[in-house]
Amino acid sequence: MKDYNSTIERCKKGDKDAFRTIVMDFQQMIFRLAIKIICDEAEAEDIVQETFINARLSIKSFNNKSSLKTWLYRITCNKCYDRLRQMKNKETMTDSIENMENIQYDNDMENDISNKELCRLISLYTKDMPPMQKLVFTLKDMEDLPSDEICKITGITSLQLKSNLYFARKFIRNKFQKEKPL
Repeated sequence: MKDYNSTIERCKKGDKDAFRTIVMDFQQMIFRLAIKIICDEAEAEDIVQETFINARLSIKSFNNKSSLKTWLYRITCNKCYDRLRQMKNKETMTDSIENMENIQYDNDMENDISNKELCRLISLYTKDMPPMQKLVFTLKDMEDLPSDEICKITGITSLQLKSNLYFARKFIRNKFQKEKPL
């Protein structure tokens, strides 16, 4: 993985090109994470923008206790978590499945089809899941992040992580069994 220490130091001094480097290197990763959690392209694009605005405004407080990637994941996850709670309150999650058809990922057609299908299934099986469970499930089972990094990103303890992950997997298993044809 690329060392961003000098880039971060340049950002702290106001170097816009250094921050542009961070944006270019991480925007795809952040979009993929946001779309997996939110399952809505427009919302995911907004979250990418909000993540980088937040990062730009708070880069001076970045303290190298975690990697830049973990720090950006945390900002993104916080934005997604807030958005999921708002969406849950507005009951707009049911529209997410229809929004999957128009998502643009990258130039690889096979990956596009696979990603759209994955998002459709995620949206279908996780739309009624509590936001923290969906977030933890996405980070662990879809992004394949180590548990300690997920705890840093989400700010929850390892026990809370295990509990949320257990209930998320159980929720999906139950949903799958109900949907499965006989």
